[in-house]
Amino acid sequence: MKGLSPYERAAEIAPTHPNARVMRRMQDSKLREVRRLTNLLLKIKRYQRQTKGLEETAAFHYVLEKKGVSV
Repeated sequence: MKGLSPYERAAEIAPTHPNARVMRRMQDSKLREVRRLTNLLLKIKRYQRQTKGLEETAAFHYVLEKKGVSV
C-alpha cells in the first residue's frame, strides 16, 4: 500500500476555482506586505536599541569626566 506520490496528491488537491491563480497572487502580495512591515519594525527597534546604548555610554563617560576619572 504505497499510496499516491506527492505530485499526484498535489494534482488532486489543486484549486479548481477559475480565479485560483489571481487569489494566490493576492495572498502572496499580502504576505510580502506583512514581511516588509515586519522588517521595517525590526529595523526601527534595532535602531532604537543602538541609540539608547550610545546615549547610556555617553552619559557614563560624562559622569566619569565630571569626577575627573580618565577612561
